[in-house]
Amino acid sequence: MQGADCNAFTELRRSFIEGLTGRLIIIRGQDAKARDDALHKLAGAAGAFGLDLLSEQARGIQAALATGNAAAAQAQIEALAARVAALRDEASSQ
Repeated sequence: MQGADCNAFTELRRSFIEGLTGRLIIIRGQDAKARDDALHKLAGAAGAFGLDLLSEQARGIQAALATGNAAAAQAQIEALAARVAALRDEASSQ
């Protein structure tokens, strides 16, 4: 990407990162359908923005939940929250 395209992508990525806190609230919530939808959308969108680790983490949580491993899912959700915090810190320092 060049020039304006690069700037537009950077702004979209920053906006996406800013919205991650809201997604995390849904993922931590009790509504299983909303959580599953948020994880699915996060996995795809994160990959589109080059945030492959975030995408993998969302898929890992989905897999843990699908197998009924609540402890693993919770640990992975906490790891996801830490990654979200790191991304937000990184984005705010740019």
